[in-house]
Amino acid sequence: MSQIHDDIATMINDARPEDAKLEEAARRIASLPEGDDTERAHKFYLEGRICEQRLDWEGALAKYEEAVELDDQNRDALFRLAYLLDLRGEDEEAIMLYEQCIS
Repeated sequence: MSQIHDDIATMINDARPEDAKLEEAARRIASLPEGDDTERAHKFYLEGRICEQRLDWEGALAKYEEAVELDDQNRDALFRLAYLLDLRGEDEEAIMLYEQCIS
């Protein structure tokens, strides 16, 4: 993606659950142009990362599912979705997604 997307991802990764950085990241994501399905999928991925940082697992799952629906080659979203499903004990679905990540 672009440098802007990378900057937002770094901001999210460096934040804690109650950090104002997450609000700023959410504002930046909302201001990004819609773009094609790949770009929209990446926006959903970034929103999912914000949900994870806020410990909102269900919200993160929903965002990653939306990302994968738009772009089933988005390995970041596939991996995060697989990881969260794995934590929930949904092993078969998680394994399928992990395999899709490496194929």
